[in-house]
Amino acid sequence: DGLQKTREIVYRDGYGKRSDAADVVILITDGIPTIRVDDTINEANLLKDFAEIVVVGITNNVDINLLRSIASDPNAVVLIDDFNGLTANLDNVLSGICPDSTACSSNDRLDLAFILDSSGSVNEDDAGNWGRMLDFVVSVASTFTIGSDDTRIGVVIFGDEGNLELYLDSIYDANTLYDRIRSIGFLNQATNTADGLQKTREIVYRDGYGKRSDAADVVILITDGIPTIRVDDTINEANLLKDFAEIVVVGITNNVDINLLRSIASDPNAVVLIDDFNGLTANLDNVLSGICPDSTGWYE
Repeated sequence: DGLQKTREIVYRDGYGKRSDAADVVILITDGIPTIRVDDTINEANLLKDFAEIVVVGITNNVDINLLRSIASDPNAVVLIDDFNGLTANLDNVLSGICPDSTACSSNDRLDLAFILDSSGSVNEDDAGNWGRMLDFVVSVASTFTIGSDDTRIGVVIFGDEGNLELYLDSIYDANTLYDRIRSIGFLNQATNTADGLQKTREIVYRDGYGKRSDAADVVILITDGIPTIRVDDTINEANLLKDFAEIVVVGITNNVDINLLRSIASDPNAVVLIDDFNGLTANLDNVLSGICPDSTGWYE
């Protein structure tokens, strides 16, 4: 009913609505609907016909999938542990409703590592999904100037264990790097996320293998499921990596554990959720907003 009243009254002609102003709605809730439950999505869709909806969910009592369905974009959902965290998350809310004034620049200087889930589920429904993931990695990397004095790229993939594919100082030529990334083989194994995180920390960011003291350490973890090996080590390995690096997580399909991804990421809102592998390219900007210095974002 809150959504309906907003649509029918707040945005009704003659009550202050303007044709030349952006219509933006912020819904703040700490739980799930208890009345007119089945009407919630329909009312949200009617409002989204002309307005952008950003959703703020507070506490673990919210239904995250429902909030994503209400929001205009699944990533226009800000999750906050409790009401005390509202003010601290102001920038995250603003990033959902305001144009981003600081996009990624080719001049950003990063030691950027990708951790890629190469478990069997990735290609289970479509044998082209692994290739789509690699193409997406290339799309992210190509946003930056690749070079020894610019952005360096490292890659770890994981199945039964983590496998190093590229050190940060392996390749400095952009086209050679992109070809090498696209040639990475698919493991088709289990899901040892913890070992992927550990290998990244111990090898990619080890002194003497391309890590620089004057470059930002940023990690992008891409996964489509939940860990099946070393499950209990996952959070600890993420925390050890977060001691010096920023982690952005891309979760693909509804098979991911959203709360786990939020715990892995450096910030609970540095998680990009995508329905399927075909949506990777369309979400490039959402991922970049997590890894680039941004006047409205969490990354510093």
